[in-house]
Amino acid sequence: MNTTTLVRGLVTGCTIAALATLAACGTADGSSAPKDASAADFCAALKDADMSDASSFSHDLAEVGTPAGIPGPARDGFEVMVEKADQDKISSTEEKKVAAFVSYYTEKCSG
Repeated sequence: MNTTTLVRGLVTGCTIAALATLAACGTADGSSAPKDASAADFCAALKDADMSDASSFSHDLAEVGTPAGIPGPARDGFEVMVEKADQDKISSTEEKKVAAFVSYYTEKCSG
């Protein structure tokens, strides 16, 4: 999966709540995800994420976490994605946080 496809999937999945169609068995706690992931592990986790299963998607991302120095709004967006991967709607505030995360991911991992 290339970066453009992943970003489109993340934006589409979260901002229009398409993740609601995923088979979920519970999501992870995004706030307890590591905050010191290597850039390589972070980028690989998202590139390889199984977006067809909300529980796996959530737990895989939470296991790796985010790199140190991620801006607050982007980290907040990561947490929204992890915690609400199985929900059919997110608020406009949450959408903005997810957009900040997707922007961060694109910048960090598009190289």
